[in-house]
Amino acid sequence: MGTAGELIKIYPLIRSAEEKAMPWYALATGQSPVNLVKQWDDFRLPRRKLGFLMDTREDLHTSMQALSWFVRANLRSKYELASRIELLTGARPRPSDAWVVHGDTLSSVVGARYAVKLGVRLAHLEAGLRSPKLTDPFPEEINRRLVSRWAHVHFPQDPGAEKNIAGRVRGKIVQTGANTLLDTIRRVLADFPAPSLPKRPYAVANLHRFENLNSSARWKVLVDTLVRAARLMPVHFVLHPPTKAKLDASRPTRRLIEEAGVKLEPRMPFTRFLHLLKNAEFVLSDGGSNQEECFYLGKPCLLLRENTERREGLDGGPCLLAGFSNELIDKFLANPKAFAGEVFDADVRPSDIVMNELGGAHG
Repeated sequence: MGTAGELIKIYPLIRSAEEKAMPWYALATGQSPVNLVKQWDDFRLPRRKLGFLMDTREDLHTSMQALSWFVRANLRSKYELASRIELLTGARPRPSDAWVVHGDTLSSVVGARYAVKLGVRLAHLEAGLRSPKLTDPFPEEINRRLVSRWAHVHFPQDPGAEKNIAGRVRGKIVQTGANTLLDTIRRVLADFPAPSLPKRPYAVANLHRFENLNSSARWKVLVDTLVRAARLMPVHFVLHPPTKAKLDASRPTRRLIEEAGVKLEPRMPFTRFLHLLKNAEFVLSDGGSNQEECFYLGKPCLLLRENTERREGLDGGPCLLAGFSNELIDKFLANPKAFAGEVFDADVRPSDIVMNELGGAHG
């Protein structure tokens, strides 16, 4: 893995492995080393079980940084990788090892390529999410399809994701019934006490997609929506690095939303963010993980993006995929509580399904 977002969804696999006394180790690609380690510590995981395959010292925030790292990462030879892993873990990779990658990041592709080079068994977590277009979202859709070509075991999270890859990929398909994020939510709410939270009522905003930040028309809609939402109640706007940079470069916009009642919050560890989200009245987001979190929590969520490959929360709420339609945004903000749903309480443990499959396959 390479990002904190991947760690959040892999975290319950680590806990499940510990409970089943299965040996495990986390290998980081170096895509986002600073934030990854912060989240690792937030989950109280042992530092001795995390090793870096690439020596990077800062998170990759620009396209040129990401491209340079991606090229260097893919040039690592089988010998270099095996030697590095032996240095970190005390053992060289074996064909019987289960090598798990998650999702659709550049680290997913890097990790999958490493599995091919090393000859280990590759498992793809959150497999089968698809969009109709190869380049939308870019590069995530390309990343998904590449990893699916190399994986030996695919773990789609629902029937729709399973259908997307059935008959189109090699290897075994094991549906998990939900995203492993569900297990993370359950574990965090049970194991990590709620921190000091804002007085209610309040809303949460989390807007960071590059296609939104880089489009003046979409950015204007996001800003207008933030200002309008702040008329209902305070909005706590959690800033990812690209969003912070966008606001730092536009002082008038920053002043506009702050004067409207939007409170700018630094990016925070997941254990705090989840409690903040759980106690919010509603959420404004352009992220897929927030969509899933709101679905599992029954939290009203206005999705400000054109398309999403995820179906959670869209059929009957609590998520409204508004695109950038003023009509749909008006509909949501007129009565956010009307979109509230039930907390997801199905008796399913996705991470146990994954670990039982990997444990049964590899002993």
